[in-house]
This record gives sequence, structure tokens and C-alpha cells, in this order.
Amino acid sequence: MAASLIQAGLSSQIDWKTMVTDLINVERQGVTKMEGKQQAELDKQAALTTLRDSVKTYQDASDLLSNNNSFFTYATSLGSNTSTVPESLVGITTSDAAMPGSHTIIVENLATAQRTTSSAAVKDSTGTAITSSTQSLGLSGTFSIQGQIVTVAMSDTLSDVVGKINSLNSGSSPTLVTASLLNVGGSSAADFRLVLNSDETGAAGFTLSGTDLTGGLANLNLGGGGSTTAGVDAVLTVDGFTASRASNVVSDMIPGVTLNLYRAEPATTMTLTTGYDVATLKSNLQAFVDTYNATMTFIAQQNAFDAKSGKSGLLMGDFTMNSVQSQMSSGLLKPVQGLPSDRNSLVMIGLEPDRYGQLSINQTTLDKWINTDITAIRDVFTANMVSDNSAIDYVYSDITTQPGSYLLNVTTAPEQAKVVGSVDLSAGLASNDVLTLTTGTGDVATVNLTAGQTLSQLIASLNTEFSSTKTETWKSTALLDGGLPATSSTKLANLGLVNNDVITITGTDRLGNAVSSDFTVLDAANDSIATLLSSVQNAYGGNVSASINANGEIEIVDNVTGLSSLSFGLSGALTAPGSVVQEGRFSLPAIASANGNFLQINNKEYGASSFTISQSSNALLGAAANSTFTGVDIVGTIGGQPTTGRGNLLEATAGDPLGLVVTYSGTATGAVGNATFLLGVGAQNSRTLDAYTSIFSGSLKSAIESSDAIYQGLQTDIDELNRVLAEKEQTLLKRFQAMESVVAKNNSVGDYLTGQISQFNKTSG
Repeated sequence: MAASLIQAGLSSQIDWKTMVTDLINVERQGVTKMEGKQQAELDKQAALTTLRDSVKTYQDASDLLSNNNSFFTYATSLGSNTSTVPESLVGITTSDAAMPGSHTIIVENLATAQRTTSSAAVKDSTGTAITSSTQSLGLSGTFSIQGQIVTVAMSDTLSDVVGKINSLNSGSSPTLVTASLLNVGGSSAADFRLVLNSDETGAAGFTLSGTDLTGGLANLNLGGGGSTTAGVDAVLTVDGFTASRASNVVSDMIPGVTLNLYRAEPATTMTLTTGYDVATLKSNLQAFVDTYNATMTFIAQQNAFDAKSGKSGLLMGDFTMNSVQSQMSSGLLKPVQGLPSDRNSLVMIGLEPDRYGQLSINQTTLDKWINTDITAIRDVFTANMVSDNSAIDYVYSDITTQPGSYLLNVTTAPEQAKVVGSVDLSAGLASNDVLTLTTGTGDVATVNLTAGQTLSQLIASLNTEFSSTKTETWKSTALLDGGLPATSSTKLANLGLVNNDVITITGTDRLGNAVSSDFTVLDAANDSIATLLSSVQNAYGGNVSASINANGEIEIVDNVTGLSSLSFGLSGALTAPGSVVQEGRFSLPAIASANGNFLQINNKEYGASSFTISQSSNALLGAAANSTFTGVDIVGTIGGQPTTGRGNLLEATAGDPLGLVVTYSGTATGAVGNATFLLGVGAQNSRTLDAYTSIFSGSLKSAIESSDAIYQGLQTDIDELNRVLAEKEQTLLKRFQAMESVVAKNNSVGDYLTGQISQFNKTSG
């Protein structure tokens, strides 16, 4: 009989299976104890997670109060001298750069956008007004919107023309012009007009050009500018100064304040008052207090011991928790080094801890500072710097920078590249002159100056050019049609081309990548240069606009302003090499100003950047100015520690001021002043609490992971013990099964012998 089929105790009369189960259960109590320890670790992890989240919430409340530039928000109010609701005329938004103050505002005029429409019904090639927007026009030619070419084919409908125009209003250099259709005649008498709307307001509007508008495309009725309603600039008067802006959103008049103009009403003078948003400040301070108290309450609960139950908090005595408690509580009482003693701590501005470790706000003390010097509250919380020299300004600090006063010692003062002319310009420019300024990075500005310009006019001309951006432009040699400059409608056959001729378009795009594309002439008698222009644009991936100028030269213009490696030329059946018309560039960091009766040009930036000057007649600056001028980088120490200098910016690279970055705009050398770095409570918390809350390396994360490691270790032990007990149980069961088998056999033999004896006794008797 198989051991697995033997019923426990059937022969032995012993319930050995129950005995084995009871024995294993006794030994399994070790597993139960380890499972209890596992649950304790899970509970500990939950408590540590709650602590981490609570500390992080307090850290977030501290972060909100740590930045010197964003500590204050601003509240605005609008009033007017009429019954008009001022908010119906202008909307106000503020940024960190806003400052308390009062301003008067008058909205004289709103900015509007240019609108150009067909001056009469659009007609097909027969001169008949079209009756459907999907009707082929039978017109061909090209025109330009904002320098980008629209090519109209014979088969195009008015809807197709609209689509082609709108396709140019996309990508990296959109035209910002949207086309639509208008049927002013209605269903009884169709009168379709093409409508072009500028996407932007302002008097600049958009340009619509092309000889075909009065030629092959004359029936679009856009020739001569069509019917145009010009855009106008917004006009507003702020504090008595009248200015115009292209947009109804004006953000560059009042620092930190954006004016959204809704309606013009010249008779209404509004008064805008900007002040500190005290309600938000108090709310932020209350959040700081509440999150501190919540964290401390949780820690107190974890450290509590209930004598009746004999139970304590899960984290009682935990090193990390106690470290958090010590760090947070000590930060409340520590004075901010460098501030006056009457305003250098939380207590001084009205945030007071009690003997139970809770924080509260003394509204009387807080309101006193709000009403007398609200910046004292900011200084207690934020990272900032003060200096006894106005030429020293704070830029940045990092988590390593220690509070303290650091002497700034300048060995070499920073200088801007600068040239002062030797020509007295009090009587104006004596003769025409051309000034070329080339920066160290290769950007070039060329300014044509006219005899008789005054010094102020010369300065304005130079600064206009220096501040402008340029778009890379290339042109080919001239294409001629019968000795006259070709136009976009010139047929290719007029250039001597025949069917199947191949023109190769070569060059580079703005990034310097090679461009090479073949254009095959399919119908020289009917295809025009406009077809070639479209192929040129396609060869550059639509990233340039191509046109032909009045001299018959094909021009391509980069769609993106600034530095560009664009180049262009034609070869093959039509040879027209290219040359640069305008190098692309950004605005130059140069500025012109008056130095007495002389002209001065200097780099806006400090440091070892340079520019080179050349003049055609030396009437502006004098012959000696034809040279290269280079600035000087600052050299010095902060608090006696080494630094790196760039321009007028100095960064400490060692010691207590490590990470402190300042600028110095003075000319003196030696000990020029002290930079006192202040580390307020909010900024300090942002630094120190990250050591606990960081999701990458925070000590609370490590504590949770350590607890989880213990949990996993216990699980390994549990799995091993369960395996051993399972093997032991099977071994015992097999042994009892063997015993049961032996007993069963013995019982069987006994039963046989008993039967035989009984039979023998009956026979012998």
C-alpha cells in the first residue's frame, strides 16, 4: 500500500497527522513573529512617508518666501475721473518687477489691424465676375505678401488662392496675414472679394506687391493696394507722456505692469495705484506657520508615550525624525546675520514660537512692519545681499554660500570696449561718412551718415542700426528679357531656355547644410520665372522666400532673422551665380552716446569682447578711431577667496562665499566695498530641508529604504523558515506513514496467527 493512501491511526490508533500539524504550528510561531515585525516596518514606512510629506509641505511654504525678487506680489486698483468703469477701458496684470506707485492713464486710441480687400468683384480671365469660389479663374502670375511669394496657376480657384496665401502664414517665419472670402452680393448676385487681414495690430501692417497684380492677376482687383483700411497704433498717455504702440497689450511703459487696452475714451483719466498685496503676504506667512505647526505636532505624537497602554509612537527615538525636529526648531530662533538687531529674526517681525513648540503670528507686531517698513519682513525670509558700495550688485548664490560680510578686492576693474572720437561735432558732421562696426563675433553694422547731421542725429542713426536685426539675403546676377530686366511673368523661353533644359539650384541653408536641386523646364513657352521661384523655395524646404527684383536679379531671403550660413546660385542651362546682399545678424551690443562735443561708441557689455571701427572719410571719429577696441574682464577676490571673472561679473570659487556671484560696475581698484550676504529663514529652510526631503538623496528617503530593506530581509527569512518547516512536515508525515504501514502488517500477521490458533483449537478439540 502506498504511504499516501494510509489513513492516519487506522492501524496504530494514534492521530499522528494532528500531532505533526500541532508540532509544525508550534515551530511556525517564529514566522508569525517575523510577520509581525514586517507589519511594524510597513507602519514605520507609512509614518516616515507622512513625516517626509509634512516636511516637504513646510519646505514648499518656505520656498515661497525665499526668493527676494518674487517675495511680494502686487495688488492694483483703478479709479477714474468720470462715471466710466475704468476696468472697461483697460485691464491690469503685474509681474515681479512691479513697484508700488500711482500713475494716470488715458487711452487715446486703440490699435487696429490692416485689412485689404478686392476693390471690386473678382473676375475670371474673360473679365466675368465669378459665381463660385470653386470656379477656375484662368489667371496666372505671382505676387508677394510680406516678401513671400504666392504663385497663382491657370487652374486655381479663388479658394485655392486663399489656401496658398494661408499656407505662408505658418512655420518659422509666418506672414501673419490671413486670407478669407466674402460674397457681398449674396445668392442673387454673386460678388466675391478676396479679404486679407493682418494677424497683428499696428500701423506697420503688411506689404502686398508684385507687378502681376496689375498684369496677369489684375482681375483679383488687389492692384494698387486694393481697398485697404490701414492699421493704426494704439495711443495712450501715461503720467502726461503720450506714446504709441503697435499692440493693445502694452508692457513696456510701467515696469512690471501690463496694460491691456479694451476701449479708447480720451475724456477719461484713470488712476492706477499699485501696492504690495498684503492679503497674499499674510496668507503666505500663515501657510508657513500652519505647515510648521503641523509637522511639529506630528513629531510630538510620534515621540509620545502612553503610560496606561504602554505604547509609544512608531518613530519614537528615530534619529532622522529628531534631526528634522532640531533643524526646524533651531531655525526659528536663529537671527539672520547682517540685519539690524531690531529686525533680524522671526520674533522681531511677529512670528513667535511658544513653549509647546508651536508658532503663531503676533498681528500687532506684523502690522507694524507692514505699515512702516514691509521690506523688513522680506529680509528676514529671503536670500539677498547688501553692499556699502552702490557699484556692487547681487546676482546669485547657491546652497554652498554662507552668510557673512565679504570684502570685494578688485585687482583689475572691468572695462567696456570703448572709443571716443577726436572730431568736434558741435557744428555737425562736416562731410558724408560711412561707419562700419564689426564685432568680435563677426557681426557687421554699416551706417551711412550725411553731412550736416547734428551729434544727436548721428547718435540716433548709429543706435538705430546697432539695435536692429538683419535677415540674410542673397541675389543672383541679373536675368534679361530682350535686354530688359526679367520679371516673375517672363516666360522661360525668353531667357533662351527650351524644353528639358535643366537648371541646378545650389547653395547652403541657414545651418550650412548643402542645398542642391534640379529644375527641369517642361513648357518653356508658357512657364514663367514664377515657376522657377517656387522651385527655389522648395529646394530650401520652404525656409526662404524667393522673388525677382526690379533689376531682374533673383533674391532669396532667409525666413529667420539673425546669424545665417545661407548661400545661393544657379548653374546648368541658366547660369546666374549668387552673392550676398545682406549678412544676417542679431542686434549688436554697441551703443553710441555723446562725450561732450565728441562721439563715443562703447560695448554694452563689460569684458574682453571687442569691436573694430572703419570710416570712409574719418569725419565722424577721426583717423585714429580706425582700429580694434577691446574691453577688460574683472579680476579680484571675494572675502579673500579666489574667483572667476567674466566681464564685470565675479564668482567666488572657494571658502564661505563659494557660489556668490556679484557684478561690479565701478572703476576703482583695491578694497572697493563689502558684500554682505543675507540668508533668511525661508532661504535657509530651502537649503537644509532638502537634505531630508530630496527624492534622490534625502535622509527620509534613505530611512524608508532602510526600513524596506529590513522588511525584505524578514521576508527572505520567512520564506526560508516556511521551506524548512514544509520539508520537516513532509519528513515526519513520511515516518509516521511508514510506522502505520508496519503496524498494519503486524496487525495482519497477528490476525492470521490468531485465526490459525483458533482453527487449530477447533480441530484438536
